[in-house]
Amino acid sequence: MRSLEENERILRSVVAEYLTPASSHPGYEVLQSRYLLNGHINRIIRSYAKVATRLPETASICVLGASPLEGFLLQRLLPKCSCTLFGSPEHLVYDSVGHYQFLRALPERPYQTIITSRRHNIETRLPVESQSYDCVVCFEALEHLRQDPLSLVVEAHRALRPDGMLFL
Repeated sequence: MRSLEENERILRSVVAEYLTPASSHPGYEVLQSRYLLNGHINRIIRSYAKVATRLPETASICVLGASPLEGFLLQRLLPKCSCTLFGSPEHLVYDSVGHYQFLRALPERPYQTIITSRRHNIETRLPVESQSYDCVVCFEALEHLRQDPLSLVVEAHRALRPDGMLFL
């Protein structure tokens, strides 16, 4: 497994090399307003770099309250992992270096990569079998819950395999 510092370096290079275009476009403007200008990208990088230090490279991961950006970063950090994203319904449609969009509906033409966050209210039962994941992640979502956060923790525990890890 890689060190925390190496994982952070990889994620920062993914943002710089894959997501920072030569000239601005609507996808990059979304990335800037949601993640770059407010420093949110730094919290995401630090958090997922820590998670990756604890997981095997073939881990199955469930991310609650996720954006497709998190899936994009995880796939580049742990390319052999499987990742399910639950959150607001959105797609990160990635065509080539620096060319991507955040879309609510899937585009008609094919793209190199499409990362999808499935619509799901994380305050309700997850639409997954029990013991489906090696890891459940829920970053920066608990503070948005209207109900008791313990129910989310119980549901995340149900989705975890024995010896699975929950990151909050």
